Amino acid sequence: MTALRAGGLPADWLNGWLAALGVTVLIEGVRLRWSREPQPVAEFEWDRHGDLGSAVDSALQEAGGRTYAGAHLRRQASLDEYRSAAARARTDGDFSLAMVMTDLALDREGKQPGPTPSTFYTSGPGTVGTIGDRLDTCLRLIPPPGAGSAAASLAGHGPRVKANGLGFDVRRIAIGDMAGDFGEMYIDPVIEALAFFGLAFFTVRGDGNRAATRGWSRRRARMDSFTWFAWGPAIDRWSIDAALSLAFAVPDVTDWRSLASLEIHAVFESVAYTSKGSADPTRAFASRRVR
Repeated sequence: MTALRAGGLPADWLNGWLAALGVTVLIEGVRLRWSREPQPVAEFEWDRHGDLGSAVDSALQEAGGRTYAGAHLRRQASLDEYRSAAARARTDGDFSLAMVMTDLALDREGKQPGPTPSTFYTSGPGTVGTIGDRLDTCLRLIPPPGAGSAAASLAGHGPRVKANGLGFDVRRIAIGDMAGDFGEMYIDPVIEALAFFGLAFFTVRGDGNRAATRGWSRRRARMDSFTWFAWGPAIDRWSIDAALSLAFAVPDVTDWRSLASLEIHAVFESVAYTSKGSADPTRAFASRRVR
């Protein structure tokens, strides 16, 4: 059995948490738990012998050869564009459409069904394009297998490069350079790519009236907040999905006692980046620990 402590994936970092989930999506049979330190970090178990970092490198290289068509749908896609993307998704099994958008909601005027994007699908400045375009950029920035990129990133010392990434990690924003173009962006492309696959757990759902992204709730007036957890048992992708479903079904996800049966020992919620002005296109999510 292979065991790996990923010190570069702390639970209080939203992108790091999603990246840890992404490892379980890309590598069959990998189990994930979170350490019980004051700042929990990801710990992986894998029944196979071998280097998990190398396996992640190979999986990301393979992912770079695929097309995730759903993720290339624009945030402002028309209903016809959504229908076309849905038809493709049904034939090629592309999970990414459900992760970025649903048509089971009314349009902005509340009149007719129209595609509604995930809360994770942030708008971006300039030519950053769709979330699929951003993923493609990240995958191109990852060195080929053999360079040890994933192992370095999981350990917390992967190289950072100038790019926007998926567009919601607050750590990508360069501190002290917030004037003019609102700052430069620096990312670890391995973490960003893994976080994309972690989003497979967070589909957009609609009830014919409004849409919601799994894990997001309006807990304060006019403020959407995403909640996530650190758990003790080492569990695989499908058990993680079940545990998240149970946790999100709890009326108050910050109530420690309600989560005890799931062995959840830390709870975090998102904190949205505060824009520096009406012309600031930056979007990002930081975090606070609530339990």
